[in-house]
Amino acid sequence: MNVKFSDDFGKNEEAIDLGGPRREFLRLLTEALSMSPMFEGTDESKNVAMNSTAIREDKYFLAGRAIAINLVHGGPAPRFLSPVLFASLVGGPNTACPTLKDVTDADLHEKLKKVSESSTLEELLRDTDPLLDLMTNTGCVRPLTTINDRDLLLRDLLMFHVVHRVQGPFESLRPKEVTEEEQKMQLFICGEIICKMQKMRKDHQRFKTSLYLQLEQMRSHQSAFLQHHPLSLSMRAVKKAPQNECSPWPTHV
Repeated sequence: MNVKFSDDFGKNEEAIDLGGPRREFLRLLTEALSMSPMFEGTDESKNVAMNSTAIREDKYFLAGRAIAINLVHGGPAPRFLSPVLFASLVGGPNTACPTLKDVTDADLHEKLKKVSESSTLEELLRDTDPLLDLMTNTGCVRPLTTINDRDLLLRDLLMFHVVHRVQGPFESLRPKEVTEEEQKMQLFICGEIICKMQKMRKDHQRFKTSLYLQLEQMRSHQSAFLQHHPLSLSMRAVKKAPQNECSPWPTHV
């Protein structure tokens, strides 16, 4: 892999790739992946998210290739992957053990938390009523006869929401055999994503610089105005006027 960075006008930087530009490219690539809408969760623990645009444009497959290229060429590890997603990639979806922390939907998280905290059969039946639609879609509608049914129901609901619901995008993350031309095109698209991120950062930096210059200009104008204000001039004249030895007050000319 030979990486060359270019400016806003498309002119390549005068530098030879001895490892530094490649590492920077892979770092920016990993950062772009962690910020993409294809993943959801905290910065240190993200799972696959359902995104119709990414599915339509096959971006999950591109993300899988980008992660593979990053690891092969010695880039930074994708530390944003959650333990559940990592376990699914390594050992398959059936090895995943999602918990309530993997549920990013606040409303669903609260409902599942109530189910997990139920201690009697009556509480369990009451807390599962708001989840009837989800239980129907999951295939978990079944008689709950004892409180011991709680843990298995909760595990099935978590597996569906975190793993099985995004099975299609997850399978696209796994690298497939592609031609050399397809690999070049994928690297080009990755570079385009990074360029967009860099442009956003530059625009933000220009805005902060412009705002700082405007504030400095306002301060300069304010200082000049105060220096030439009649009251300020008169006060400076009083300070420079000779003092009368017999009187503590300044003598006005």
